[in-house]
Amino acid sequence: MEAKKPYIIAVIVQVIYAGMFIISKAAFNKGINTFVFIFYRQAASSLLLLPVAVFLERKNAPPISLRMILKLFFYACIGNTFTLNLYNASMKLTSTTVASATFNSQPVITFCLALLLRMEVVKLRSSSGLAKVTGVVLCLAGVLVLALYIGPGDKSYQPSPHLCCPSFDCS
Repeated sequence: MEAKKPYIIAVIVQVIYAGMFIISKAAFNKGINTFVFIFYRQAASSLLLLPVAVFLERKNAPPISLRMILKLFFYACIGNTFTLNLYNASMKLTSTTVASATFNSQPVITFCLALLLRMEVVKLRSSSGLAKVTGVVLCLAGVLVLALYIGPGDKSYQPSPHLCCPSFDCS
């Protein structure tokens, strides 16, 4: 069981991401502002992680200087929050399938940037180099299939009147 633990955790993380995509899209369809949604998301995660960091890492963490606090603040604003705002704005304009495919192609984009900046080396004659290139090609092929495939039209979901309760709007 211990050997399977990383795989189980990876599946759980992917299920959480899928739930996040669906909840985000539903919130945007109901009219919530993407910037307000990101604010609530960042505030909730800060409130959840702050007690954990304070109680578990208080004795292990070195003291933080004002310069480091400013660096962390600007990274949080520019790096994470800016990316989430762009992602959510694009998800508001597209489907969850395209948005999740784009999100899952981030490792490929990171790998390609690392190649361009010469931080990563690919030796095509080695098995690890072939695995890297094959992974990139397969990931991009999957993203393109999800983004460009136009299948049969979506059937609009009409809930049964027997399943409705007064607290839900079933119109």
